[in-house]
Amino acid sequence: MSTGGAQSADMARCRYRRWKIFSLFLTGLFVLTCYLFSASVSSIQTQMFRMVDYRQSFSRHLTSQTNQDPINHNHQNLPANGRHHQTDSNQEPCQPLDTAFTTYTILNKQVRYPLGSFLHVRLTTRNGTGSPRTCGGDFFQAKLFSPKLNASTAGKIVDHQNGTYSVSFLLGWTGRAFLSVELVHPREAIQGLRKVRETPNTGYLFNGTFYDNQEILDEQKCYSSKEAGFDNEEEYCSYTKPEANISFWCRRPKRKGVSCEQLAFVISDLANKEKYDEANGKLLNEDEWVYFRKGQYFQVEIAAEDGISEVIVAQKELVRCAEPLGMASGSIRDGQLSASSAVGGYEAHRARLHGQRAWEPDSKDTSQWLQVDLKVQKVE
Repeated sequence: MSTGGAQSADMARCRYRRWKIFSLFLTGLFVLTCYLFSASVSSIQTQMFRMVDYRQSFSRHLTSQTNQDPINHNHQNLPANGRHHQTDSNQEPCQPLDTAFTTYTILNKQVRYPLGSFLHVRLTTRNGTGSPRTCGGDFFQAKLFSPKLNASTAGKIVDHQNGTYSVSFLLGWTGRAFLSVELVHPREAIQGLRKVRETPNTGYLFNGTFYDNQEILDEQKCYSSKEAGFDNEEEYCSYTKPEANISFWCRRPKRKGVSCEQLAFVISDLANKEKYDEANGKLLNEDEWVYFRKGQYFQVEIAAEDGISEVIVAQKELVRCAEPLGMASGSIRDGQLSASSAVGGYEAHRARLHGQRAWEPDSKDTSQWLQVDLKVQKVE
């Protein structure tokens, strides 16, 4: 009896251990599922926020170009190939930019930049021969970012309408920061987009997504002009802004409780040439489609002219300490240098960077010293 009781107890303990292992497995599986779901939602939200930021940024650019860009907006007078745009009857046509020759350079180069100061950059666009262009109207995005801190800031871009752009950044953190300048659309692509926007279309141009920061609520077709049967405006959400010369509508969400205000972002069918041509009757010709090629004219990273695309930002007092003291330049005079001893011809004032000689003590013991009188306090 005692042997049977011991076996039963062993079996019970074995079953308990198995159940405990199985419970731990289920708990781990649940935690892993929650993590993957959270990461997926975070990734979707990040992509949506990027799309919204791009849409708002491009809308601001297109609106500003409508007000100030000297591009001729009369599409009936456009050249057949869509490559050159006359800005004035007395001016030469502006040639397309070539991203292989387009560069940027930092204007206020420093070893270190004080926290809270500004970084100034000049962006120069050039054509296929490497010659500077004389027109603007291109759409660039610029950012300063730190992978270590997972921080970034957008640059303020000013189009001078002469082929050059000024970019300024507020330096808001300490440490290393990297520059990124990207061509989103050249002026020729913007003209094509404007042409599409202002031409009545019979098919849809965009897919609109309605979102509430947690899930996708609905997806509907969106248009840049009124489609056939548009008389019943109750079936549509209007996002038209006459003051900005923007016309835009989306079909009203069919899901109950979803409002027009919950439109989060739209994706253009311009990314699919065949689908776009079928729906819209080839509004863009082959020469105009060239400017939507990714990696050539669309979303192209611009290189630094001198290879410098990194800056170091430090507290102001550290920046002052990083400035040259004057040993190499000679602003520290010979009389400000002294030493415990020196060999003839190798006096203390020879102890300068890039000098023809050096300081050499007369004695080889460890008590020798070299002193520089800075005259003013350098460390606070």
